[in-house]
Amino acid sequence: MVNLDARIASLRRDMIRNLVTTQQSLQITNSRLKSTNNGFAEQIAQVPPKQRVYLDLTRQQEITQTLYTYLLQKKEETEISKTSNLSIATVIDPPKSDYKPYSPNIIIVLAAVVFLGLMFPIARVLALDILNRKILVKEDIEKHTGVPIVGEISHNKSQNNLVFLDSTRSAIAEQFRSLRTNLQYFINKADEKVILVTSSIAGEGKSFTTINLAGALAITGKKVLLMELDLRKPKLSGYFGIPNANGFSNYMIAENMPVSDIISNSAFNENLYIISSGPIPPNPAELILDKRADELFAKLREEFDYIIIDAPPIGIVTDAQLMSRFADMALYIVRQNFTLKDQLKIVEDLYVNKRMNKIAIIVNDIETKRGYGYGYSYGYGGYGYGYGYYDDDNKKFSLSRSVKKVFKKSK
Repeated sequence: MVNLDARIASLRRDMIRNLVTTQQSLQITNSRLKSTNNGFAEQIAQVPPKQRVYLDLTRQQEITQTLYTYLLQKKEETEISKTSNLSIATVIDPPKSDYKPYSPNIIIVLAAVVFLGLMFPIARVLALDILNRKILVKEDIEKHTGVPIVGEISHNKSQNNLVFLDSTRSAIAEQFRSLRTNLQYFINKADEKVILVTSSIAGEGKSFTTINLAGALAITGKKVLLMELDLRKPKLSGYFGIPNANGFSNYMIAENMPVSDIISNSAFNENLYIISSGPIPPNPAELILDKRADELFAKLREEFDYIIIDAPPIGIVTDAQLMSRFADMALYIVRQNFTLKDQLKIVEDLYVNKRMNKIAIIVNDIETKRGYGYGYSYGYGGYGYGYGYYDDDNKKFSLSRSVKKVFKKSK
């Protein structure tokens, strides 16, 4: 360590000595450069001031003269070129023009405009029709199936699904009355009481139609039973605020349970009763096939005037086909701009092969702005009578559309 310290001290002294030597050398160089600079400054100062100014002006004059000479030369060349380009043409007759333009041809342009104006809308309609896979108009149903259409329900603007039970004077309520009337042409015998409601897939308005159809039948004084037999995804009991702890699945399991224990009264109408689904079973299909289900429906037929079954979608599970043995008629729900055209093959197959009794279609969620294709409007005013009706969507009393048309024509 002593040797290392000694070496470090020696290196430090050598470095300091070298730095001092370098500093002295740089100072000498700086002094020499300053001396040289002073010598040049003295030489410049010895030149007379007027001579320096003269030399600067002479230099600027030579540059300006050279530029002026160049520009003058170019000007002369341009003048000579203009003089040499003499026109050899002579105007014999001044130009004339017709009253109508030669081009474009107005007739051809108008014909092209009319052709394009018709072609593009027609092409657009054909393209939309070809590319569209959903049902938009009534003709889409008639092209794909021969099943009759028993009713059409317009779009429900309110969030409440109990439209008929809450207000019997709305336009949708009138449509359910029309549906109720049309059903009399399908089930008109005393023993025809059970109506099964199904669809292709979920979301087509099956539960909405079932509830309001039951209300339309119950309001006539008939004793109506609404059965929630969508055992996989029950929803009806929730709409009525009825607890789903005791229902169809409980009755099928408990052999000693009476039918009256699973029937609940509806708070909306004294003639409307409900059987909820009960707890979701692991084997819905097996419960429906059980002979106890046949006994249940035999008892219910004796007690009620109408029995409406809310069945699961037939395009997803087979429960609805298993329930068809209880039903006297099946209603197949089709929703505008939701149901696919290919899904109509399901109801067509049921109709052709007679897998369900008296099957018919109900078109749901029809929006007038989509142009469904019917020649009449819903509500009292749409039929041409002179009565007013209560519009639940706008919450006000208004004249019928036919009366308004009369006033317009008179003006």
